[in-house]
Amino acid sequence: MLSPIILSLVGLYDLYHHLRSERLKKSYKSFPLPSTEEHWRFTPKDVSVVTPSIKTADTFPPFLGTLLDQDPLEVIIVTIPEWKDRIQTLILHDKRCSQARYQRQVKVLTIDHSNQRDQIIKGIDRCKGKIIAMVDDDTSWVDSTHILHLLAPFQDDFVDFVAGSVLSYVPKERQNPCIITIGEAVAIQKRRMRNNAMKTFYAADGSTNWCLPGPTILGRTEILQDPAFQRAFTSKKWQGVKCNIGHDGFLTKWVLFNWHQLPQHREKTNIPQNKQWRLGIQHTKEAELLASVEQGTNLTFGQMVRWSRQGLRTRIKWLIDEPGYCSIRKSHPYLAWKMVEDCLKPLVMIVLLVALCKTYFMPGYRWFAIFICLIYLFRMLADILDFVTDYPYCWVHFWVVPFIRLWPYFSDVLVLFYGLDDEVWSNRDLEGSHDGDKN
Repeated sequence: MLSPIILSLVGLYDLYHHLRSERLKKSYKSFPLPSTEEHWRFTPKDVSVVTPSIKTADTFPPFLGTLLDQDPLEVIIVTIPEWKDRIQTLILHDKRCSQARYQRQVKVLTIDHSNQRDQIIKGIDRCKGKIIAMVDDDTSWVDSTHILHLLAPFQDDFVDFVAGSVLSYVPKERQNPCIITIGEAVAIQKRRMRNNAMKTFYAADGSTNWCLPGPTILGRTEILQDPAFQRAFTSKKWQGVKCNIGHDGFLTKWVLFNWHQLPQHREKTNIPQNKQWRLGIQHTKEAELLASVEQGTNLTFGQMVRWSRQGLRTRIKWLIDEPGYCSIRKSHPYLAWKMVEDCLKPLVMIVLLVALCKTYFMPGYRWFAIFICLIYLFRMLADILDFVTDYPYCWVHFWVVPFIRLWPYFSDVLVLFYGLDDEVWSNRDLEGSHDGDKN
C-alpha cells in the first residue's frame, strides 16, 4: 500500500512545482528603458567589452562585428602569445574589425598562460568604461538596441551584474530538418529550458538558476576592479587546483550574497559596506543574444557534461561551504529549495520508478500506475509540441525534449564518473584545433 502513496505524493509535488513555476514565470517583469535619452545613466560609450579567447575560431570576426555595431567604448581581447598573431590576422582580414582596430577601439592583449579568469582580469584592469561586459568569443549581439536593454537595469543603483537570455545560433542554411544535427537540437532545447527558468527564479526571489549565463555578463567597473573581488576571483581553488572555469558562478555568488560585506573581504574592499548589490535579469526579445552551438554530438555531449559539472560543483560549494544552506535560504529561499531538489533528483527517480513498478503489479492498482504514466506522457507531448512549434526544423529530433528533461536525473552520477576536477574551458581544448571550432 505504501507504493501508491509514494506515487501520489511525488505526482502531487510535481504538479505543485509545475503550477508554481508557471505562475512565477508569468509574474516576471523586465526592466523598462528610460523614456528619454537624458534619463539614461549609462550609454554604449560607457561600456568596455572584455573577451577572453583561446584557439580562436574562423567565425570570430562576424561575432566581433556584432559587438562593434553596438558602438561600445572599446573591445579588449585577451589571449596567450601563440594565438595573438592569429587573432590579429582574423581582425585585419575583416574590414569592419580592421577599421575599429585602426581607431584603437579594438585592442589585443596577452598573458603568459591560458586561464579564463586570469584573462578576464587582465582585460578588466585595462578597461576605461564605467560598465564592463564580459563576452565569450562566439557570442553575437543581434539586436541593434541589445546593449541599451542590458544597460536599463543599471538605472537601479543597487543592480551590479546584468544578463539576458541566450539562444543557440544556427545559420539559415542549417535550419533544415535534413541538415540539423542531434547536437544542435540538444543545445537549442537546453538553452530554451534555461531561459524559461531564469524568469521563474528571478520572479521568485531575485536569484537565477545557479548562475548568470556566461556568454555575456555586464557588471559595474567599481566592483570588477575592486582589489578584494579580483583577489578572490583569481585565487579560487577546487580541491587545491586553481579554477579556470566557472567565472559566471563566482560573479553570481559575489552579488547574491554580497561578499564584499564578509569579514575576510570587508577590510580589503573599496566598496561601501552599506551597498546591497543585486542581480538584474533582462529577459526581453531585444536583450537576447546568440551563442554558437556544436554540430557534432560528441562535442555537444561534452559541453553538457561541463555545464552539469559546474552546476554540481556550485551546489556542493554553496550548500555545504560558502555561504551554506541556511544563509541561502534566508536571502533566497526559492534558490535554496531548488538546489536541494536538484541534489535529490537521482534518488527521487529511483524511488519513483520502484514505486511505479510495485504499484503496477499490485492487485487493483494497475490503473493508477497507468494513469500517472499518462499524465507524464501528455505533459511531455505538450513540451514536444511547444519545441517543434518554436523550432519547426528540429522536428526530426523531437526526442531531445524528453532527453533534456530527464538529463538532470542522471547527470550528477555521470559527472561523478567523469570527475569533478576537470578544468577544461571549451571544446577547443578537447579537439586541439582552431579550424572552425566553436565553444
